Amino acid sequence: LEQLAQQQQQQAAEEKRKKAAAAEAHAARERAEAVPAGVLMSRSALKWEKSCAEVYDKHKEYAAEIFKASKLDRLKLEKPIKKAVNQLSCSIQQITFVAKQMIQHLSHQHSLGKHLYSYCLVRLGDLVALQGPGLGASKQLAFAYAELASLVS
Repeated sequence: LEQLAQQQQQQAAEEKRKKAAAAEAHAARERAEAVPAGVLMSRSALKWEKSCAEVYDKHKEYAAEIFKASKLDRLKLEKPIKKAVNQLSCSIQQITFVAKQMIQHLSHQHSLGKHLYSYCLVRLGDLVALQGPGLGASKQLAFAYAELASLVS
């Protein structure tokens, strides 16, 4: 009888832990999906943002094999992307030049395999996202990245 009571207590404690873990995971998802304070977004913009996140995740899955590859192998794919992101300036000629380089690189990788293209696309997104704090301070640079994105897409 005592063992049965002890088993029931253990099961209750386990269920409580599972519920707490599920609640924490749900809260973490909500925090991750939350719009930063002070940012106003329409429902359609929020929906579009989630759609973009799904596409990003899908491409990241396609490229999972490459993310596990050696740093040297990844560097060969990333070098033109990093160079383009670092070369971007606020002149329309430079933006167009960098966009053409990115289009050529992405097109070439796409012809070699979707996983290579996906890896390059994910890395381009990551590198542009890293510029985020600087983009808030420099509207001109933010505009240059917006132009690049519109030309490449």
